[in-house]
Amino acid sequence: MFKRKPKDVGKRSGRPPGSPNREYLDLIVLPPACPRCEGTEFTPRAQTRSLEVTGCVPGENRVYNRIVWSKARCVACGQWLAFREYQLVAAAAE
Repeated sequence: MFKRKPKDVGKRSGRPPGSPNREYLDLIVLPPACPRCEGTEFTPRAQTRSLEVTGCVPGENRVYNRIVWSKARCVACGQWLAFREYQLVAAAAE
């Protein structure tokens, strides 16, 4: 019969000691604000419509495959606002 070799006690899996942590990008998302009163509370979004189109967000390096437009009213002053969202939606599994 063969004898098993003992595992190396000193070896560990994972990051080697002394190596630096990975750098992650900080993402700060500011809530939309009303241009009239600078309020950030709105009624639930209504009149939503979407368009399935592929592209890249202007000014950013982010891909999207759907654009959603919607409208909402500012709770503080009553101003109507139009929102545009670029979304990356995963394809449905068939």
